[in-house]
Parts: sequence; C-alpha cells; structure tokens
Amino acid sequence: MSVSKLMSLPVWTHRIAALASLGVMRLVQIRLDGLYAASGHPADYATGQTTFDAARVKELYAHMLDLGTLVARTRQPGS
Repeated sequence: MSVSKLMSLPVWTHRIAALASLGVMRLVQIRLDGLYAASGHPADYATGQTTFDAARVKELYAHMLDLGTLVARTRQPGS
C-alpha cells in the first residue's frame, strides 16, 4: 500500500492501528521483562538494553555471574 493511500485512510483507522501497536509492544515488553527476571538480571528489559554506563553494565553482569545465571555461549567458526 502506498503512502498516499495510507494517508487517505480515515483517522479512526490510524488510531486503531496505533492502539494495536501499543498493545503488542506492551505484551512483548511484559514477556521480555519476565525473561530478564528469570535470568536473574537485576534490571528490566528496557533498562538492560539502554544502560550505556560501562560500570553499571559490569555490575549487572557481575550480579548474574554471582547467581550463576549468566551463561556464555560461543560459536566456533564454521558451526
């Protein structure tokens, strides 16, 4: 569908699409927060993904290492 066709749709269709997108985004966030909690990560998903302070990131990983929930997986070349 072209941009001009999308722009010509009624406002209510844009609102429904926006609300549906927000709902899906919230469901995904709930799932990711649950996975982070299960791994012993001391922060929620959004915080874990947007923390750019090296010292804070080291603290987060150190916490998981202490719990034994941080598993390092490496891939061998060619596998």
